[in-house]
Amino acid sequence: MLQYEYKMNTITYLIVIFLCFIVYILYVYIWKGRSYYEQKRRKERLWYYCYGNRSGCIDTNVCMKTDILIIIVVAILYLINQSVKNSIDIAIVGTFFRCYYNDLICGIAFPAYCNLLLGIKNKSLNKLWKIVLLILICGIVWETVPVILFDHGVSDIFDIFYYIAGGMLYYINRKFQKYI
Repeated sequence: MLQYEYKMNTITYLIVIFLCFIVYILYVYIWKGRSYYEQKRRKERLWYYCYGNRSGCIDTNVCMKTDILIIIVVAILYLINQSVKNSIDIAIVGTFFRCYYNDLICGIAFPAYCNLLLGIKNKSLNKLWKIVLLILICGIVWETVPVILFDHGVSDIFDIFYYIAGGMLYYINRKFQKYI
């Protein structure tokens, strides 16, 4: 049993590192190696991404950089939680960090990741109902498909609530970013 858990943790760490690598590649692709004309055009597209859709950003560079920062911070928080969650002795706090904390931070990171991908095409998740709908659909899929496909899959309705709560925290950060 311990060997299986070790393999799952190793695979999880590799997935997180791979996602961070993809985000870094996106960052390099978006911000580096462009001519002056391409940079100017990119700034105009970013202005639309930040201001044209009323997403709440105050600077042309802030939107995507904030999303990248959110993804990196969430990956670090995930790794920290994976290493300390079993050593927490307080019952309620330990249960939260073992069962729901990763769902909460996933709800924060997933809209940021989607906004990075949508930002390339001048689109954005800028309304609360869009974020909640996206996370609700993904949460239902994430909670039902593993139960159907795997014998050891577990489904929990509270996970979906924490995904949505994380999405709302992302929206609050995005909306009130101009005041910070």
